[in-house]
Parts: sequence; C-alpha cells; structure tokens
Amino acid sequence: MKDHNNLVPEDLEVQVQDLDRLSGGDITKRILEAPNPAKIVQTFSEQDFFWLMKKAGEEEYLPLLKLASAEQRQYILDMELWTRDQIKGDVTFQWLERMKEADPDHLAWWLFNEGQDLAHLILFRNIDVIVKGPDEELDLPDEFFTNDDVIYIRVINYKHYDTIREIIDLLFREDENYARNLIEEVASIIPAEIEEAMYLQRTTRLAEKGFLPFDEASSVFSPLDPKILETGETLPQRFTQTDEEIRSSVPALPLLNAGAENILAQALLDISDASLIDRARLEFAGLCNRITAAEGLGDLDPDILREKCRKAGGYINIALEKVCGTDVRYAQELIQKNSLESLFRVGFGYAMKLKWKAESWIDRSWFSSLGLDTQFWGTSWGMTLTGLTKEKPLFYTGLPEAEYRGFEKLPEITDAEEILDRVIVLDDFLRHLHENDEYERSLYEEKDLVFYPLIFSFWAQLLLNLKPGLSGLSLEEAKVFFETMREEEDKPPYKMAGFEEKFRADLLQYSPQFEGKRLDVFEETLSLVWQKFQEEFESVTMEALDTRYSRFLVIRD
Repeated sequence: MKDHNNLVPEDLEVQVQDLDRLSGGDITKRILEAPNPAKIVQTFSEQDFFWLMKKAGEEEYLPLLKLASAEQRQYILDMELWTRDQIKGDVTFQWLERMKEADPDHLAWWLFNEGQDLAHLILFRNIDVIVKGPDEELDLPDEFFTNDDVIYIRVINYKHYDTIREIIDLLFREDENYARNLIEEVASIIPAEIEEAMYLQRTTRLAEKGFLPFDEASSVFSPLDPKILETGETLPQRFTQTDEEIRSSVPALPLLNAGAENILAQALLDISDASLIDRARLEFAGLCNRITAAEGLGDLDPDILREKCRKAGGYINIALEKVCGTDVRYAQELIQKNSLESLFRVGFGYAMKLKWKAESWIDRSWFSSLGLDTQFWGTSWGMTLTGLTKEKPLFYTGLPEAEYRGFEKLPEITDAEEILDRVIVLDDFLRHLHENDEYERSLYEEKDLVFYPLIFSFWAQLLLNLKPGLSGLSLEEAKVFFETMREEEDKPPYKMAGFEEKFRADLLQYSPQFEGKRLDVFEETLSLVWQKFQEEFESVTMEALDTRYSRFLVIRD
C-alpha cells in the first residue's frame, strides 16, 4: 500500500489528486510532512500549485509560498493582482507582504529585476521623495526617513505604511546603490505607460497558459459543425515541445476535475500512451483557462476553478456521446485526431442550437404575447426555459445549492429539448383555445399564474357539460367536478381511475391539428400534466376545497 504521508516526486498525478481530496490545512500538513517538501511543491505545475494553495486557504498561504518556485510565485501574482487591465492596490500590498514573509531575499531580487515595473508603480503612487544634494542641509518634517542620508522618503499611503517601509528597507539592505537608483527613477516614470507594459507582459505570460485576451478567448464558445471531427489532425502533431518540456509543465488537476462516470473519463482511462495523456492534460488545462478568460477573470476560488473544468469536460463529453454513443474506442480515436477545444465547441454547439430554438419560439409564443414570463410553465419547466435563454445556455439541476450549471451529458440536452417540445405544444394548444373560446382576462393577472388552472378549468367545464372557456369555477362547480371523478371512491387516496384517458381524449378534440411527433408529444404531455394533478388532489377532501388559488384550479367566490 502506498504511504501517502511520504510524498516523492514520482507518481505526480496521484500525489496531486490525493492532495486535492484534502481540505484546508490538511493540504499544507501533508506537504510539510514529506521528506523534501520544497522539491515536491516545485514539481507541481504553476496551475496545480495555485489551485492547491487557494484550496488550502489564506491562513496556509505563507508556508506554501516559502516552498514555491519563482515561476509559481509569478503565476500567483499574475492571477491575483489584476482586475482586467488595472492593478488592484490593496491586494497587491497583501501579496507583497506575503512574498516578503515567505522569502525576503527573493522578493528583493524580483523587485530589482522582473518586478521592477511594479516596484516603480507602487512607489510612485505611495511615496514622496526628496534627493539631498552634496553638502545640502535639509529641514524636513518628522515623517520623512532615509536609509542612506541621500534619499529622503515620506509614505503617503498610511494604510500600507508598514509594508511600504519594510519593502524599502529590504531593497536598501539588498543593494543600496540599486535601491537608490530605482527610487530616483520613480519621479520620471509615466504610470499609465508602466501599467500598460506590465499588463502586456502579464497577458503574454498567461496566454501561454491559455488565458487569451477576451476577444480571442470568446471564440471558444463559437459552435462547430460535428462534421469537422471527421477530418481532425492527430493530437501529437499540434505540439512542438519535447516530452520532457511538456512533462515539466503539465497541470494534472484540471483534467482530474473534468467529471467522472462518462465516456470522456472512460476513454482517457484506457489510453496507455503517457505522452498523449500529458498532451491532453496540457491542452485541457489551456481550454479551461480560455473558458475562464472568456467569462472574466475574477476571484478564482477552487469551486470556480472546478466549475470551469466540469464545463469544459461536460461539453467534450456531450460531443463524444453524440458522435460515439458508448463506443469508447471510437471516443479515443476522436480525442487523438481532434483538439479538445474542437470537441468542446461541437458539444457546446448542441446546447446553443437548443438555446436558439427556445429563443426563436419564445419570440412568437402565445404566453409571451400576453406578457407572461417563463415561470408560467411551472417551476421545473419554467426554470429549464430560463436556463436555455441565458447568454450561454445552462442546465437546470433543481438543486437549491446550485440551480444552474453547464450541460455535462447528452441526456441533459435531450431532456431539456423534450421539456421545450412539451411547452411548445401546450402553448399552441392554449393559443388555440384562446382564439376559439371565451376567456377571462383577469385570470392572466393572477399572481404566480401557471398554465395548469387554465387547462383543468377548461376541462372541468367540459366534464360538467358547461360552456367551455378559459375561466374559473365556482366552489359548487369545483365540488361537483371532484365528486364526478371520485364517484367510485369513498376515501383517499383518490386515484380517479379512468379519467386520465377521458382527460386526454377530451382535450385532443379541442386541440390544433397536431400530427406525427407533435401529436405524440402532446398526448405524452397531457399524461404528465394529469399525473401532477392527480398527485396534488389525491388526498384533498371536499371540505378542504375553498376559493384560494391553487396550482391546478381557479375557484371563484
């Protein structure tokens, strides 16, 4: 049995996966207990280290930063210090303080070299400087200080006074002449140009990881025709790095969080070519980062990072399921011959086609023409429609903690389209009733109105041989309605046997001329609607009926 308390540089994927299963300080504890924790941490890709650090939490940042490589620290700063093209002031000081505590010598070296522009920018914005000339006597306020009797400094940002003062002291201890020159240069910089140059450098570094500029990244959500998968090139031909170069930068966590128990996971599990798997991991991480860049780089906590991975994996899986069914070998072939981004765009295309279908129908629908919103179709169906009409279509889960997410499996696409088709035929049916029978306008002004009472009030009037129309029932009519259906039953639960068939048959007579698939969908939908009605009223006694609005009937005073 593997001793996971003794991490070694081999089996990196297993190590990273094991750490990802832990929470908070347990991640740091496991790493620090390893024989060579710094070697372990610096073996992780920048992205995996960032993920694990964020999951460990702010209280654990310092011990992990002490072990990080220069490249890992740079990646953290690239991810954390920016809001679009602007440096975040307070956050920048927080991270500089952490970097100083973790490794002051490295921070001083970095500020003199790769981080010199940042040093210039924060000093320009947060200090006043007076340079003492030879033999000059200065009479300065007490808030000025000096480290060399030449450069006199006043911190004007008292919120971060301690951090600024400590960084200046650190620079002078590292190299007094270099520190003096750096601070003297502050007066001559143009902050906007410095910040723009820093942003371009950061953009270049992150682009190598897949974080492209917004306009370029957004093309990842441009659907592709599935036919393109038939002409894809082999995966290894798209890479120029050597296996060794790839292996040193391969993130393991994104693909490990792509979703389990689907054909994508099965196909990857059965690929024995280590080089191909490494390339797939690298490509998948880049795809997740591109999705993140397209949706906006905000505060990236582990849950958000995982959601991006599941979204990427979900749409790849949908494309594989649509094209390959359950044929794992065929799925492997598609992965080898096509980029994962192409598979993602094909899978996302199926969701977009459903979105376009929903939006096109809603624009000309009966319910929309009356000013009703999607909740007219009830919670589940209404929320499904709402999800489909988002800028990027979403799957309605029905879970309170996460109502919406990206589609992940082909049956989710199929189920959502089935709901859309059911709503479309019901809308056509209600439009037909509305055009051919009398209706009560006040019904549509009911708060939280759903479609059920329109259908069942109409049918109740048919069953009671009243003039049919879209209107409410009196309390006496409602009681006769239920007595008629429960004539053979004397106690709950009331099954109202035989009336489902009559409900379907009666409404079919008043429906538009549905044919073929639309007729089948309408009949199936009426059965589902009846089942909901029967479940609602199977335990309701006559005494419990009143004039309150219910989901299935409008009973008037």
